Amino acid sequence: MKIKQLSFLAILFLVLFASACDNYNKVLKSDNVELKYEKAKEYYNQGKYFKAIPLLDELISIYRGKAELEDIYYIYCYAHYGQGNYLMAAYNFKNYYTFYPGSEKAEEAMFMVGKCYYQVSPDPELDQEYTLQAINAFQLFINSYPNSDRVAQANEYIRLLRKKLERKAFDAAKLYFDMGQYQAAAISFENILFEYPDITEAEYVQYLIVKSKYLFAKNSIESKQAERYNETIEAYKRFKQKYPESEWINDAKILYVKAQAAVKSNKAKKIEQ
Repeated sequence: MKIKQLSFLAILFLVLFASACDNYNKVLKSDNVELKYEKAKEYYNQGKYFKAIPLLDELISIYRGKAELEDIYYIYCYAHYGQGNYLMAAYNFKNYYTFYPGSEKAEEAMFMVGKCYYQVSPDPELDQEYTLQAINAFQLFINSYPNSDRVAQANEYIRLLRKKLERKAFDAAKLYFDMGQYQAAAISFENILFEYPDITEAEYVQYLIVKSKYLFAKNSIESKQAERYNETIEAYKRFKQKYPESEWINDAKILYVKAQAAVKSNKAKKIEQ
């Protein structure tokens, strides 16, 4: 009995599905523009973006140059966003505020460009092109609409996106360090503090600068060591001044003492020569 009920339900589902597909195809093939517009909005409101988009594509061509196009194009942008076509949505939202700069929805469209790129911003270890595009888009929005209620949200998105850039920069610098490329590591860590002064790992980065400079000096040719140990000493002084209670201060001080001893030893050798 249960098997028969399941079979009946399966057949009923297939009939309803086929009927729905047939009705949708009739709408697509119809010459009734108003029907297509109403159905496009209906599918959009139901979240059936994959059905709305083909109809909206056709309506955009039909209403090109007419007043109705503004509303159609607005729905079209969000249909692509809802469907997860974020790059296509970004392209169309950008077109929207370019074509309709005086629209009450232009502000929203400009904000959505940044949000679209935010959605495709990848993990920190991957290429961050879309992260940068998202930041630029949100910054353009803030500059264009400084009094908007969305500014706070745009700034929060920028903060989250910059965290990805910080992480990528830190991981790259740490990789240099782990590979023994200490000069490149020191330069990269210094660049991080310049570009991202509020980075969460700022204290640790400052310590790694000291350690990178010390190891670079230690592995340098003798004629370059004194100069590079002196750079270690200066890096330690900056670290101590900023983070006197750091959990790494004792380790950094050991490197500082070793660097001082190396400088004195180098001077003694020169006197003997």
